[in-house]
Amino acid sequence: MDDVVSPEGRAKRLADVARAEVDIARQTNNRVAGAEVPFDQYVDGRKGAPVETVRAGGLVFAEWRFLGEVLQWISAALVAASPVRSGRFSQSHLLIIDDVEYDPKGALPETFDEAVFVNSQPYARKLERGLSAQAPQGVFQAVAAVADRRFGNLADVRFSFRPLTGASALNNWAERTTMFKVGRRRMSDRERHDWLRRQPSISVRSY
Repeated sequence: MDDVVSPEGRAKRLADVARAEVDIARQTNNRVAGAEVPFDQYVDGRKGAPVETVRAGGLVFAEWRFLGEVLQWISAALVAASPVRSGRFSQSHLLIIDDVEYDPKGALPETFDEAVFVNSQPYARKLERGLSAQAPQGVFQAVAAVADRRFGNLADVRFSFRPLTGASALNNWAERTTMFKVGRRRMSDRERHDWLRRQPSISVRSY
């Protein structure tokens, strides 16, 4: 009894309970995500401190980084679904988070408004229409559908077309082509500028 009411005893009891609760949450989150989800543990405000160091009356909490896992999965899925010839297409997938380009294999922000995957090659739209025997269902829309089924309870995942600026290959092609949209009124310069740069994309937003 003295061990329970002493500061050391209460700290040990708190550590035991916290350890068990974190483990339950970890298993649940991994089961939902289908993979090990990274998380940060805080003990009395100290990130990464062992749970055994909690003080009597202290605080232990864990913060899971779901969105990073979602982005890394989508990045790998896009590469796997990409037609393979020169490898240029699979190497041209971009991850843009809140208007800043990131390496999906590197450090990613823990919170953001919107993350967007897009390809910088001009023929991405043709591939999305199933013009490659290696990707008859397209690439971005197919991956977005699977990602939504897999992670729909963690994030809002959507496929769409959106203008991409700043990509040299796409801009060079758009500046040279004489293509206009068939069956539509003549577009303004601004409309044509955006239309020629509209690329298939996958957007990810947290709930």
